[in-house]
Amino acid sequence: MKKLLPLSLLFLLLSSCSLNFSKASSETNNSSFDDLESSLEISSSSFSKESDSSFSSNSYIDSLTSEEESSSSSYFPYIEEGYYRVAPKFETSSTIAFYNLDGSIYKTIRKSTLEDPSTWYIDPIDLAFYYSSFRSLPVNYIFNDTNLASSSLQTQLNKFNKKGRLYSKDYSRVDGYMASIPEPYEYKYFEIDIAKENSSYTAKSRGRNRLVVVYNGLKQYNSTAPIIFYTTNHYSSFKEFTNFAKIKNESTSLKCFGKEFDGEGNGFGSYIKPATVSILNKTPLI
Repeated sequence: MKKLLPLSLLFLLLSSCSLNFSKASSETNNSSFDDLESSLEISSSSFSKESDSSFSSNSYIDSLTSEEESSSSSYFPYIEEGYYRVAPKFETSSTIAFYNLDGSIYKTIRKSTLEDPSTWYIDPIDLAFYYSSFRSLPVNYIFNDTNLASSSLQTQLNKFNKKGRLYSKDYSRVDGYMASIPEPYEYKYFEIDIAKENSSYTAKSRGRNRLVVVYNGLKQYNSTAPIIFYTTNHYSSFKEFTNFAKIKNESTSLKCFGKEFDGEGNGFGSYIKPATVSILNKTPLI
C-alpha cells in the first residue's frame, strides 16, 4: 500500500506551485509589455523616403465610423493635433468650392477668363487650389520662354496689369530640392511664380516665392493626382498643400499648407507625411 502525504504538506506544495506560476505569468506579461513598448518605439522612429509609413493617426482616422465623424467633439480636437490633407479632386465645372474640414465652404473659385479680372488669381492658396482642381493655370500666367527677351515677356505680363505672372518649363531633375520630398511616380514638375499685387514683380525680378507642382503625385498616396509644394525662400524649405482651408468654419487658423520641411541642399529627412482624411459629411475626395 502506498503511503499518502499528510493533508497539511499537500496544501503547502499546492500553494508553492500556485505562487511560482503567478510569478512566471507576471514576468512573462511584463516581458511582453516591454517588447511591445520597444516595438512601438522602433516603429514610430523608423520613417524613410522609400517606405509608406505614416502617422499613427492614419489608423485612427481610417477606423472612424460615420457617427464618430459627425461628432465634432470627438473628431475635430484630434484633427487639431496632427498634420492632415485631403486628396485632390479633378473638377470639370466652372465654379468650385474650397471646403473647410467641417464641410463648410471657405471660398469659391471660378474658372479664369480674359474678360474677368477677378479670376486672375495670384494668391498662393488660390493658385494651389485652382491647379489641384482644374489641372490648369489662370489666364494671367505666362510661360517663361527663355528664348524670348525679358522685355517681350514683360509686354505680355502687362496685359494683366499687376497680376501677370510667369510659370516655368517642365523639369525632370532628381536632385536639388526634389531630393527633399517623398518619391514621386515620375520626376516631372514645374514651378509657378508667386508675388503679391503690390510687389515689384517683373520678368527680370521674380521674387523668392514659388509653387512647385509634381504632375503625377507621390507614391506614398497611391494616387497620381498632382501634389503641390510652396516655398517662400527660393527652395530652402517647403510646405505641402493640404487641399482644405480650415478645420472649422469659425476658426481663424488656416491649414492650407502642412508642416514646413527642409528643401534645397538638405536631402530627405524632415518631411512628415500627413494623414489623408475626407471633408466631414462629404464624399471622400479620392
